[in-house]
Amino acid sequence: MVDNLSGSVANFIVDRSWVFPPLLQLHFPALCELVSQVPIALDPSTTDTLVWSSSSSGELTAKVAFHFLRQPSPSVDWGRCIWSKFILPRMSLLTWKVLRGRVLCDDFMQKRGIALASRCVLCRKDCESLSHIFRSCPFAETIWSCMIAKFELAAPPLSLYDMLQLELTNGRSPQLKELWVACFTSVLWFLWHARNKAKYDNRFITVVGVCRLVFGHIQSASRIASGHMHNSIQDLRILKCFGVTCRPRHAPRTIEVNWHPPFLGWIKINSDGAWKHDSARVGYGVVFRDYRGYVLGAFASNFDIPSSVAAEVMAVIKVIELAWVRDWKHVWLEVDSSLILDFLWSPSLVPWQLRVQWNNCLFRISQMNFHSSHIFREGNHVADALANYGTSSTDFV
Repeated sequence: MVDNLSGSVANFIVDRSWVFPPLLQLHFPALCELVSQVPIALDPSTTDTLVWSSSSSGELTAKVAFHFLRQPSPSVDWGRCIWSKFILPRMSLLTWKVLRGRVLCDDFMQKRGIALASRCVLCRKDCESLSHIFRSCPFAETIWSCMIAKFELAAPPLSLYDMLQLELTNGRSPQLKELWVACFTSVLWFLWHARNKAKYDNRFITVVGVCRLVFGHIQSASRIASGHMHNSIQDLRILKCFGVTCRPRHAPRTIEVNWHPPFLGWIKINSDGAWKHDSARVGYGVVFRDYRGYVLGAFASNFDIPSSVAAEVMAVIKVIELAWVRDWKHVWLEVDSSLILDFLWSPSLVPWQLRVQWNNCLFRISQMNFHSSHIFREGNHVADALANYGTSSTDFV
């Protein structure tokens, strides 16, 4: 035992392994077992670093701190589609505000305690509210009915959220889905624009004027969008109605995928990781072959970190450990994940939970004649099958 409890971690590491005093093992066996599971760096020049556990990289940044301190909000399935490259950011922001109920219309201001007389300036009949301006106002209903007829959709639903999902869930082509998102966001934008012009500038825009603005924006957005149309008369009719250029689907590109044996005297290792989202099980599989293509061995296993990236990393760590134990000096690693090849060149990208083990892996690789390459999954079928088997197994096979 270290005198006066003034020792450091280095006092308990001998020859790159944990060594605990007998008295400490006797009184605190659980603590010793927990500490012994912490990997030790093989490179003597490695220094200790502070790690922020809430970040995958281990670094504390302003973004990580913001997400750590803010109250978690439920995720929405429409968030990704409205923030697209073919939609102006100001339109995406307004759409987000509308669907979140954060637009400063009269009823919202009244809820904040501001006393004001409310009347919709577009129809001059009902009180102004978010649902009225963008959905139930006769001015807005006329525009929505026109757009829904142009897209050959069913009767308009009651809520704006259902209106957005109307085209996204009915099996339409990617080009029509992008066109509908552009139409939805632009209708909201120009309705709000017409409302502000009438309320603050005393300038009134007609329904025909708003429809023309929406049509013009749809045509502009379609030039930036990248989705393709289906080979159907309906798609052609709708695209021509909006004056949009048809974008047919490109012919699929055929790539010949072959597994090639290593050089004479080399061992080729194919590895893969798998993560089952429904069961949160992670597995990895590895197969070893010689220069003749003969299988020297294979294994599959699993571990407790629920991440597909961690599965790929752990597979490489295990195969390099085995190659080190077998004293293989000429190793060719082949994976179907380009991320692993990036990790080999940039170890700081590896999740901090596996950082020490990955650095130990790189230290062993530096002592070998090592080569790495990428292969498509079709050529890595054996390792992929072993990884999937590892997610359902309970032992090292």
